[in-house]
Amino acid sequence: MDNIQTTTIVDALQDIQNQNTSPRGLAEACFHQIEHLNTKLNAFITVIPAQEALNIQSAGKNSSA
Repeated sequence: MDNIQTTTIVDALQDIQNQNTSPRGLAEACFHQIEHLNTKLNAFITVIPAQEALNIQSAGKNSSA
């Protein structure tokens, strides 16, 4: 995702459906924005790194199978 700052949720969904990006790419772009802006905004208490969050999600899917 080139311009996450101006991307709407509808645009993000269309990009995923059109295979212009992946859910992982969207998550990584959002995480990058959080890293960039949170030092100024202090909007997040805890931020889990993108890869760690994906690992946790995968582990949850595997344990319920």
